[in-house]
Amino acid sequence: MNGSVLHSQIPTEPGAVLRRLSTIGRPSAAILDLHVRHALRLIDDPISLEDSPLARTSSVRSLADGKYRGRTCAVGLALREALRLALDGLASDFEGTTVGALAAGLRIGLSQASVAQGLGISEEYLCRRWKPQLVRLVREQLMSCDSD
Repeated sequence: MNGSVLHSQIPTEPGAVLRRLSTIGRPSAAILDLHVRHALRLIDDPISLEDSPLARTSSVRSLADGKYRGRTCAVGLALREALRLALDGLASDFEGTTVGALAAGLRIGLSQASVAQGLGISEEYLCRRWKPQLVRLVREQLMSCDSD
């Protein structure tokens, strides 16, 4: 074995690695970006969003304890609202840019393929060049709300 990881030991569930890494100290920006990317993929599924480590942030918790108190999936609904608010703000701030178009498209439920087609660029280019920028900006928005 000499320290190598066996293929059978690698978690196959998408959120398993994120949950494992989220339990070790304060997550790095790269780990938080993975959480944000995963949450954006599940933005219309509040049940799945409840399992996101982002749901543990104080801003999401306070929203869940306030506006969504007593509702089923309160934490998932609160995280969805926080993500949508971040996307709305970014779509407005970056209107007329690729990042703004991607934020607006994701906010209304379009696929990134649809957004790319509307912009006249390939989905691969959108995902490789622009989605990481959007994910970073959403992370910064979520974390700035959490540190206030």
